[in-house]
Amino acid sequence: MEPDVRDRALAIIDAGADLAVWGEENPKLLPKRRAVLENARAQLTGPQPARKRVRPPKRELCGLAAGDVLALALPRRVALLRVVRVYAYRLGEHPVIEELDFDGTEVPPREALERLGPGNDLSIFKHRSDRRVYAFVMKGVDWQRAGFRKVQTISSRAGDEQPGLPDCGISWAVLAERLRRRAAQ
Repeated sequence: MEPDVRDRALAIIDAGADLAVWGEENPKLLPKRRAVLENARAQLTGPQPARKRVRPPKRELCGLAAGDVLALALPRRVALLRVVRVYAYRLGEHPVIEELDFDGTEVPPREALERLGPGNDLSIFKHRSDRRVYAFVMKGVDWQRAGFRKVQTISSRAGDEQPGLPDCGISWAVLAERLRRRAAQ
């Protein structure tokens, strides 16, 4: 424990400022509050436990790479998404995705996928128009469980290398549901 943190905590305990409030609002609990503060004081002034190494949190990885094309089977059509890039950070990864402009029932060959441009916006906010969003990667919530399947990997495009994340993020399950609702209209 840092000495200045310990000294500030001891000063607050020793001042007993909140004891007056406890005495007014609930005098029956005042002795218990004093006991808790004395225990805290004893812990702060007594020997400190040995320093412990904290295990870093497990990184949640998305299992996708830039250029991967994902397909979601919908009634009467297939929705295609392209992974623009994968944003890596300390706790995991977020794929940046865009829908491809495609209206068909079968996934086209790689050459045709390469020529498809960006499609509809994927923003979850009605007042925004974002062709690209990032997908949340969380334990137990991933693209495969939401019904997407990886069908191909295509080349990168101009503008794919923009750093950082788009302003909008969406979970895979919500994205799949949104695409299904749109297809049903």
